[in-house]
Amino acid sequence: MKKIIHTLFAALLICAFAGSTIASLEMVSTNNINLGKIYNFSASTNCFHFVNSGKTDIAIVNAISTCPCISAEKVQKVIKPGEKHTVKTFFNPCSVFDEFKRSIWLITNDPTQKRILLTVSGEVLPLFEGIPKQGITLQARDTEVSFTNKFTITATTTNYFLGTPTNNNSLIKISSHIEKIKGQLGSKLLTIISQARKATRTTAFVNIPVIGPASVDDIRIKFKFIIGARLRASPTKFIITRMDATLEKKFFISTYASCDEPQKLTWEPQIEGLQIKDESYATKASSLRKAFEGRTLPTPRKRSTRYKCSARISPAALKKLMDMDEPAITFNYPNHKSVKIPLIKIKTNPENPTKAAK
Repeated sequence: MKKIIHTLFAALLICAFAGSTIASLEMVSTNNINLGKIYNFSASTNCFHFVNSGKTDIAIVNAISTCPCISAEKVQKVIKPGEKHTVKTFFNPCSVFDEFKRSIWLITNDPTQKRILLTVSGEVLPLFEGIPKQGITLQARDTEVSFTNKFTITATTTNYFLGTPTNNNSLIKISSHIEKIKGQLGSKLLTIISQARKATRTTAFVNIPVIGPASVDDIRIKFKFIIGARLRASPTKFIITRMDATLEKKFFISTYASCDEPQKLTWEPQIEGLQIKDESYATKASSLRKAFEGRTLPTPRKRSTRYKCSARISPAALKKLMDMDEPAITFNYPNHKSVKIPLIKIKTNPENPTKAAK
């Protein structure tokens, strides 16, 4: 027992002595390697050089990447005073576009700099111009709608060609083909025609193989489909207790996603004496489990826009509305199924007009 206590005490003294000595891990050259202009198949290994200019050991304990495209070899290493050390990093630009800067945080026990940023920068040149870099959102309220997207694709280097496009989303029917463009050497026309098989919210990818001397990942074009979205209303109905007074109500109309264009929210019927004013709107996270007919969504929450409205209905307009086969105010928004707010007349207790009769 005494031996264990003495050992622990000696270890504490060593740690205290080591902490009192200033360590220093210095870069021999630069911590930012510029690769210049490269293609996305130009994977590279980059070396960063260090020297321990202090008087105590320095331990490199970890390397944290800021992007999946960059990594480091196993870095756990104790560097003796005066010793040099090289950290190798690996950069794969297959999913990187345009000018880039990707980094790795080197974690050490050096009290003067516990984190060292190692950076690789440059510019990735596309093998083919005309490929959309961002996802394309396609939205419709009905499944009968088909979408046609055309892209003019031009090769930026020789010996690389595009193969036959493929896709594997069973909820979306997609056909695509590539054809030459007359008079434009090196350019081709990519046509993608898509149609949802049913109301859905899903993502589909069109993969295009790249054929050439080096092994290159497929080109992927991302499509986001929002099919069958509907407007929602709160409250879901207007209760009419009297017909001889002007009716004023406040309500909310919610869209499927962030749709910050209140001028596109319309209603019907357009009759004299019916005034609806859009007061404000707010984008928020809301439940979407009822946004599509007959389908439970895998993700329960999504950004949506809620419009706050106020309605003012004169007695004459109210009579016209109640004379309709289905008395209701219908709201419309682009690419959404309309929502109806029915007007329901109920009887009241003559002794207490504010209380509906049972």
